[in-house]
Amino acid sequence: MKKLSLPQNNIAQALILVVAACTIFWQYPQLQFTHDELSALHRTEFSNFSELIEKGVLIEGHPAGVQTFLYYYAPLVNYSQWGLKLPFSLLALASILLVFAIAKTINQVEAGIYTGAIMAVSQYFIYYGQIIRPYEVGLFFCLLSAWFWMRYFYQEAHFKYLIGFAFAAAGAAYTHQFALLVVAIMGAHALFIARGRSLVQWVFCGLLTFLLYLPHLGIFFHQLSLGGVGSWLGKPSNTFILEYGAYLFHFSYLFTAAVLIALALPPWKIKKPLHWQGIIWFGATFLIGFIYSRAVNPVIQYSTLIFAAPLLLLSLFALRQMRLHWLSLLLILSSGIYSLYADRQHYPLTYQSTFKYPREYLSEQGLDDSALILKLDKEKWDFYAQLDAYESAENYHYQNPQELIKYLQDVPSKEIVLASDHTAPLFLGSLIESYGFRLMRKEDHLGFSLEHFSRKSELRENSLQETALFGIGICTSEKEYCGQIKLALEKNDLRGKQDFILSQFDVDLAQAETQAQLIIAFFANDELIHWSNQSLADFQSDTSFTVFHAQVIPTEWGEATQIEARSFLETRGKKIRITKASLRLMEGNNRIYGINEPFD
Repeated sequence: MKKLSLPQNNIAQALILVVAACTIFWQYPQLQFTHDELSALHRTEFSNFSELIEKGVLIEGHPAGVQTFLYYYAPLVNYSQWGLKLPFSLLALASILLVFAIAKTINQVEAGIYTGAIMAVSQYFIYYGQIIRPYEVGLFFCLLSAWFWMRYFYQEAHFKYLIGFAFAAAGAAYTHQFALLVVAIMGAHALFIARGRSLVQWVFCGLLTFLLYLPHLGIFFHQLSLGGVGSWLGKPSNTFILEYGAYLFHFSYLFTAAVLIALALPPWKIKKPLHWQGIIWFGATFLIGFIYSRAVNPVIQYSTLIFAAPLLLLSLFALRQMRLHWLSLLLILSSGIYSLYADRQHYPLTYQSTFKYPREYLSEQGLDDSALILKLDKEKWDFYAQLDAYESAENYHYQNPQELIKYLQDVPSKEIVLASDHTAPLFLGSLIESYGFRLMRKEDHLGFSLEHFSRKSELRENSLQETALFGIGICTSEKEYCGQIKLALEKNDLRGKQDFILSQFDVDLAQAETQAQLIIAFFANDELIHWSNQSLADFQSDTSFTVFHAQVIPTEWGEATQIEARSFLETRGKKIRITKASLRLMEGNNRIYGINEPFD
């Protein structure tokens, strides 16, 4: 009897799919909605399709495809978290299968195995396979377009593959503008290399794609007129692509080394110029996005490059004419899983929502009667609470310092939990402490911070460095600036990019009203590099009060090895008595901006 055996490549592909299923579906029911997901879901609550387009699509920059799907699908699963996420997660697995199929088409099965292995363990691909946003859908359609492209040029120049490409490219165009850019680059590449009858067929393919996209054209031009997201997204730095590579491999030397070892293993062969397509497509996408972001309006982000990222990896491995080395494959999988869990802490950090975890914390700690102060998006908080049928009368949504002071003066609770996102003033915790509360616990999460205060707790020192002055005198109306206090800082004093300076001034005013400002300024070699201000009037409840100001420390110091933080009052013609002033270096939340940053 003949013994059946599976080829090694098939075993490797099956292993990768099992690993991918585990990394994506691990503790799946515990996944929570992110800020962006809640925003998308909130824009499904319209009475008709026209209203969806007008108020749910035209107001933001993503095409209508995924939003339309959510509009019809979300009510079918009763806005269930796992039910909504499931189609996107299944597409993440399907994307790996497509990479295998593309690799087989170009006779580079092993290159597909290594690319699939990275996709199975990289947080980049896992995260976007767990959220209901356009990225995984767009990736799937871009890979499907690439598969049809490869089938046409590598195996059989049959018209049916062009029909498939047109529909897949239209699907990509309906999901994300950068997915549209990627398939447009694929089409332009095809027109560049096609000849004779093939060129005519690809022109027809382009026309068919355009006809399929035509219903969306008005939305596209309207969204194009909105510009980019420069109001909150900064221009990319010159090292953007290097930082992107570090992010792709978890900012981990171990994971990066495992991939480089796999690329370096023999045999060394680089041939067949057509294996450069993924590099060309990714490179063109990056350059267009980068140049536009620097010259016109910032649009490029790590997420927008996901649509071509697997094709880049596939080309790199295919150019090497890879052979399967089990040791190197297992090293990629094991180092990726280890860094995903230990370094990136994907479980549980990405499973803790800004808009749900704070109330879970209250419940777990037995603090249901405690005060919960929130500096989060109220609309999304209320929407998530509505989905979970959660009600609480104790939630206080921060508006401004004066309102919070009034709240703290009367709050009966001996315990306060503060949940704050990246828009929150960094002095909120210190303001709470000034009313007799002490910090018991601080948790840094992706996108938000959680701080637990108690009247019963002993004073805990939570600053990294401090300078303070008492009874430092009177600022006369003739003095424009006064009460200066300084704190010298060196690079090794800092724990991370989000560390900040906290200034606290206790003041007495001669008049009831003031336009005076509390200033924080940073100097390098006596040159001003950044400054910001806080109005004293924002804190004033009487003629004697405490004012706070906080500012993240600038990351650009030039050639200086030390900077000096200075804080002082700008009197604006008012007489002010300062009884105490302090300046403290505080540790910030290095996870506040999500998975795109290293945590140390």
